[in-house]
Amino acid sequence: MRFLALLLTLGFLCGISQAGDLLAIRAKTVYTGSGEVLNHAVILVDDGKIVTIGEDLPIERGIPVLELDDNQVVVPGFVQAYTRLGSTTRGRNGTDPQLIASAGFYPTSTLKQFGEAGIVLAGYYPAGRGMPGQASAMRPLPADGTTFVAKASTYVKLITSSSKSEKDRIRSIYEEIEKFKTKAEKHKSKYDKAKEKADKAAKKEKDKAKKKAILDKVGKFTALKPNSKEQAFIDMESGKLPALVSIGNAGTFLHFKDALGEKALSYSLRMPISLESDFANVKDDVGKAGLRVVMDPTISVNPGTRQQRNLPNEFVKAGARLVLIPRSDSSSGAQNWRKDVVNLIKAGLDEQVALSAMTLEPANLLGMGETHGSLEAGKVADLLILSGKPFEPASEIEAVMVDGTFVHGEAGL
Repeated sequence: MRFLALLLTLGFLCGISQAGDLLAIRAKTVYTGSGEVLNHAVILVDDGKIVTIGEDLPIERGIPVLELDDNQVVVPGFVQAYTRLGSTTRGRNGTDPQLIASAGFYPTSTLKQFGEAGIVLAGYYPAGRGMPGQASAMRPLPADGTTFVAKASTYVKLITSSSKSEKDRIRSIYEEIEKFKTKAEKHKSKYDKAKEKADKAAKKEKDKAKKKAILDKVGKFTALKPNSKEQAFIDMESGKLPALVSIGNAGTFLHFKDALGEKALSYSLRMPISLESDFANVKDDVGKAGLRVVMDPTISVNPGTRQQRNLPNEFVKAGARLVLIPRSDSSSGAQNWRKDVVNLIKAGLDEQVALSAMTLEPANLLGMGETHGSLEAGKVADLLILSGKPFEPASEIEAVMVDGTFVHGEAGL
């Protein structure tokens, strides 16, 4: 580990760890985040991306090599898909899917603590209830120190409950779309009539200049553009803009499904687990639909009993895709995240599923899974160097790489 610290220090001084320069990382063990564990692996990083990754790969002479100790392990950087990043701004209740969370973002000291906990990407959601806007993907520790926004629009936050007003809010999505379609059709019809009238008048006109003037007055058709709110609704219906629907209990999910009916909507579920959560009552429905669920790494009990339940594991076995988030949206919650996930693993959750739930699946939730969330050739070089296996209680984060640049690493080991 002392050798790693020395190499990291030399890397910063010589510039070998900066994006745009080649760097080979050789490690005995690499967890890719997509279910694979590589032994005696080499990761070649260039210009902020992973050029190649595999076992026992040769390294060309002249390429700087970071040789890790045998006990050190490489994993993808963690992705916290549902956070306020320590922000204290207040939101409002309403239906504002067009608002972007990053527009109200400001850096805080908490960001550094998030990054040091291994979180390289975070879904920063807007404050408020109802439908307060779109979450943004943020860099807690950006490689250049300034570019915090990785992706401005990820998912629409939607907090719902078992009430008529919330059912009306969901239905308003499609009512607004239909209203816009009606306006667009009237706009087109009005143009078509004007064009038909102009064509007839131009046909009768013998003077070429006057004929051209008649047709120019009508011009070419320009489709009616939706306003920002209408566009957000349209994108939600098309699946371009997915929703993260927060529900408090099983009944709220059934209420939401009833309000949605047969309407199209791409969505995941935020299911905050309390001690006596009843979400198990809908796990088969959620799993059958292959929905993504965002959960806390918490062991709960059957309501009214002391029988323990590992709800994240039960939903995975039912067919759901799991995203785990820290139990509290704080620096301590980020620091304890892996330790809390260990409790789920001890209770039956597969270790590889758990790691994916902290890396690749949350990246998929943010619409960034093709470029982030796992260690694969062509993806962004976001990775962590740990002092041991990812879910060993004593394992610590020794270095954090973002966009191919080390942004955090302990010196003096």
